[in-house]
Amino acid sequence: MAFIVDRDREVVVVPLGKCEIISKQVEVWRASYGRGYRLGANQADPAVELQKLVWDKLAPQLENLKAPIGAVPVVLVSPDGPLAGFPLQTLKGNDGKILLEHYMFAHVAVPQHLPTLLKNNPRLVGDPKALLVGGIDYDQGPGPKSRGELVRRFVTLPGTLKEIEAVRTTFERAFRSETVELLRGSAADKPSVVKSLPGKQYVLIGTHGFYLEAPKGEPARTGKRDPVVRWLHPETALDQQSGLRSGLIFAGANWSKTVGAGNAFLTALEVGDLDLERTELVVLSACGTGLGQPQAGEGVFGLQRAFALAGARTVIGSLWNVPDEATQLLMIRFHENLWGCERDGKKVAPMGRARALREAQLWLQKQIATDEKFQKRLRSGLVPEDTPVGPDDPVFAFAWAAFTLAGDWR
Repeated sequence: MAFIVDRDREVVVVPLGKCEIISKQVEVWRASYGRGYRLGANQADPAVELQKLVWDKLAPQLENLKAPIGAVPVVLVSPDGPLAGFPLQTLKGNDGKILLEHYMFAHVAVPQHLPTLLKNNPRLVGDPKALLVGGIDYDQGPGPKSRGELVRRFVTLPGTLKEIEAVRTTFERAFRSETVELLRGSAADKPSVVKSLPGKQYVLIGTHGFYLEAPKGEPARTGKRDPVVRWLHPETALDQQSGLRSGLIFAGANWSKTVGAGNAFLTALEVGDLDLERTELVVLSACGTGLGQPQAGEGVFGLQRAFALAGARTVIGSLWNVPDEATQLLMIRFHENLWGCERDGKKVAPMGRARALREAQLWLQKQIATDEKFQKRLRSGLVPEDTPVGPDDPVFAFAWAAFTLAGDWR
């Protein structure tokens, strides 16, 4: 069931049908398009099914949405259940174009915060401070190496280093260079990141993220199977605290014994205790950082919600594992849009947050569709090379559609 709230009319209730049916289609979509796989020849298209099940029922209620001249309407979504892990903007409208062509989407990570967001504008400052984290060395970290066995579970993400260096350049052109801090390599350990976060208006973290689904039936077995669970916390704690099931990974995480949650893993539960009241925007350029445990009527308990509860006004996270190169390009383009830049000999004026992300995603989608070499690098055996790819082909949604914006969209 969906509730459509508009200040100009009463709340509209839209029945969506059985949750189990929607959940199944989301599961199929995530297992195929969300991972870059083609559907089988006789398999029903989950994108088409979800359009019928969800969007076709909502669309009539959104026809009269207003937007400033030259802009598109903003749709605020507070997803519950299976839809919390699905990007609505990838569905198609009646004209055959993806919904991102027609709308800007933003999630409401903490529904109770919406009145405050609507009441207060973004807190702009003259010389903001930024923290950029990337190029992390998961094999190295400060302190002695008597930490047990070195298990290279987390590989280096070279694109994140290029990403933060490019974003630093964009930031320094827009603001003062001395107000940006970079943490990379072995210096990007958990204590250093936690110490540097408060007081920064803009935060970009490029790393691995994790999300451990809530166990079904026999929780103890889940913990025994997954080494990440063993490194983090006892299984009983995981069962009791959904905030321990998602987090970010920092330097030294590949040492198996004593690092664990101490110096390498920052959980959502810990994030919620930080003081980020001065933080305007947190970008989590990492895998699965937009996921969490849905709680009826409360939204999704995960990293995006945790950063919002800590005070961050806007948080961007991903709904699945994202390819390094595509994420690097998306994040550079997004920050250029956000702060303004010179592009192709023309000056690009700063954009609002949702608009900046929307333009970057549409741009990346077109880059993929028109660059055969880029396609081949992304395919990596996932999509048959003789398969035609159009500009709105959903098979490459895994590369451009993973990131969602939660909080203030302006």
